[in-house]
Amino acid sequence: MNAPLSWAATSWASSHTGVWGRVEEIDALIGEAAEHWRVERMTLVDRNILRLGAYELSLGSEIPFAVAINEAVELGKRFGSEESGAFINGILDRISEIVRKKTTAEGSE
Repeated sequence: MNAPLSWAATSWASSHTGVWGRVEEIDALIGEAAEHWRVERMTLVDRNILRLGAYELSLGSEIPFAVAINEAVELGKRFGSEESGAFINGILDRISEIVRKKTTAEGSE
């Protein structure tokens, strides 16, 4: 029974460290994807869920894009406002497009 808890704690710690170790880079990516929104004007909950999702999409894991986006959307629905789920979905979908383009461009060099 301790194994899943240990994995969850390790996973959380890794993501937390990864996000805060690259917060400027992650915020720039969110800002690029969030047209007409400044990162600092987003609610604290949405901003931090977006940071975690952007990290998972671009830097932190082998998690499939759809799974990372869905997890973030569910967090937004649970802890954010009524509009958070859709807001987070739209921005992370755009981030996934940006990351795919960068990955494809780097792979063709």
